[in-house]
Amino acid sequence: YQGTAEGFQSDVTVEVTVADGRISQIVVSDHGETPSIADPAFDTLQAAVLQAQSLNVDVVSGATYSSDAFLEAAAKALGL
Repeated sequence: YQGTAEGFQSDVTVEVTVADGRISQIVVSDHGETPSIADPAFDTLQAAVLQAQSLNVDVVSGATYSSDAFLEAAAKALGL
């Protein structure tokens, strides 16, 4: 499933894979955010969502807008 949301500098697009009723993978397929800030935040959020099996995770300090976009895009992908 794919979803897109507005980040700080650009749209953030994520692809969410669901297998056996669980989120098995989240990939940021496109973004124009500052890589040195957004990429580590996206990695942190991917791990947190996969572990929690929920989008109800803390955003990454210093990358709040990018984090919010990641979570909103994932929610859109999942139809939430």
